[in-house]
Amino acid sequence: MAIETIRSMADEVAGLMASRFGGAKRGQSTDLTTMLRRRGGALPRNIRRKAHYLAEADRMVDMPKLGKQIDLDRADRSYRKLVAYLKPVGKGARWQNRAINLGASLALALLVIGGLPCGCICVGALCKAGRATFRKGWSGVRAGRNPGAGRTCHGVYSLAYMPL
Repeated sequence: MAIETIRSMADEVAGLMASRFGGAKRGQSTDLTTMLRRRGGALPRNIRRKAHYLAEADRMVDMPKLGKQIDLDRADRSYRKLVAYLKPVGKGARWQNRAINLGASLALALLVIGGLPCGCICVGALCKAGRATFRKGWSGVRAGRNPGAGRTCHGVYSLAYMPL
């Protein structure tokens, strides 16, 4: 890797940051230092450190004496880490994630909605067997011992188990 490639690396990382986090106007390209100032907080700390090192290396490239002091291996590692983090997920993977999320939401809704009638049927079967009864109002809490802890909402029926 040569010193001349650092500028292209920094520009590519800045473009990836702009496409993922925003911060650049349409058709406008910004340098990595500006993107770090604008949207650097969106990066995790260890990735942000690598981005700052690459921006510093990009700044040092213009100065011949300082350009020779750049650790090219560290700049390359930083670039590869940043690109791996900032690469956008492919279109197929995004659609797959949306489909999985939709399926999970529907499954949960069916479980909740389907569980409600199933629970009522089970409770109804217990009532018919004589093991449970429905009472309206208070659910068995005596006055003086936390009265209102067992109160049901607006006269909703509560289940009271009866011993055999």
